[in-house]
Amino acid sequence: MKRFAALAGLLVAFMTSAAAAQDLKGAVTGALKSAVGGSSAGGGEVAAGLKQALATGTGNAVQSLSKTDGYFSDAAVKIWMPSTWTAT
Repeated sequence: MKRFAALAGLLVAFMTSAAAAQDLKGAVTGALKSAVGGSSAGGGEVAAGLKQALATGTGNAVQSLSKTDGYFSDAAVKIWMPSTWTAT
């Protein structure tokens, strides 16, 4: 469950950037073409492309969210805690 929550959090942060989404889309499209024989890219090239897309998206998300009020002012990525968890 913790892994799923961590993965979900990373995916939300990753997808906040349009550039990252485009990189991911290109990497996944390339991987799918390779899997069905539509490209001559080897497994190493696909893995490298996916790693590059992840690195780019993560970098963009960190840069965007680490600005002043970047996380707190972006309702799309802010994770709200239940009111019962807050200190009184």
